[in-house]
Amino acid sequence: MRANDFSGTAPGDPSPTPYFGIDHVALRVRDLGNADSFYRRTLGLGEIESDADVVRLGVAGRTLIELRGNPDLSPHTPDQAGLFHTAFRLPSRGDLGRWLAYSRDIDLDLTGTADHWVNEAVYFSDPEGNGIEIYCDRDASAWCYDERGHVMIDTGCLDTQGLAEAAGSRHWMGAPGGMDIGHVHLQVGNLDTARPFFTDRLGLAQTSARPGGDFYGHDGYHHHLAANTWQSAGAAARSTTLTGLDEIRLAVDEQRFEEMQARLDGRGDIANVQDPWGTCFSVMRQPETP
Repeated sequence: MRANDFSGTAPGDPSPTPYFGIDHVALRVRDLGNADSFYRRTLGLGEIESDADVVRLGVAGRTLIELRGNPDLSPHTPDQAGLFHTAFRLPSRGDLGRWLAYSRDIDLDLTGTADHWVNEAVYFSDPEGNGIEIYCDRDASAWCYDERGHVMIDTGCLDTQGLAEAAGSRHWMGAPGGMDIGHVHLQVGNLDTARPFFTDRLGLAQTSARPGGDFYGHDGYHHHLAANTWQSAGAAARSTTLTGLDEIRLAVDEQRFEEMQARLDGRGDIANVQDPWGTCFSVMRQPETP
């Protein structure tokens, strides 16, 4: 084990250069009204834009989750490729402590909690079975690495008392302005097939690995994207007639956008590519801060 030599910026600092991040995630849902209400109530997101079939929710003028409604969709199943969870990142430990207390107040059914060494996380699912993580990062100076240079990510017990102390006397008042999507974790059919997609097509570095799961990031971050086969080994491409993950929108700096545009499908302001299981990744230039 060696101390972290992360050369980028810690959460809350100005974005590193070159930039790579998750802009937003789009989900296909059967009951748009119910999904809309759930994300507003549990995460405190507000409406950015909406029409009859689509609702975009976010914070500080920025969309984080896009809900695409279609009552004719069929439910996805846990053994299929697609979304494992969308991970909403909070700016501070106090924010996570306040949210955790709020989740108890509204009797939210949590599916798990964890100390992953690089972050502290809480898990639950939306009404249509889409996994959600809400987390805060530890400072990058506290991360540790193995002999391969991989950041060490494990699963330990969450310090709920410490989070409560960090929250202080303040209460959760909705999504804070610095909330974003820190990473997206996918279910895939085969890790060896997934690996060149993340490294060669998207240009990410493999940052960590666990049995049945790989992690990928940019500029030293523990992971922007991850893939596992814990439930989905051997899964085939997923039909667009099913609920679940529809698109992941990536935001990158100008130089990286031009590089990715040259090897992906698309022209103009958006470049597109699908992973081997049919999930669409679209790439855009980093938006200006609202």
